[in-house]
Amino acid sequence: MEKRLEAMQAANLVQPALDEFCATLSSEQKARFNTLGQFAGP
Repeated sequence: MEKRLEAMQAANLVQPALDEFCATLSSEQKARFNTLGQFAGP
């Protein structure tokens, strides 16, 4: 449970930077970026 909480806190730290990055992408780039997780392994 502690590890999950740490992961959630880390995600909250990264989220503003990710939002800022995504705001700079075109619609096509956003679509491609959103598919990246589908190809990553576990």
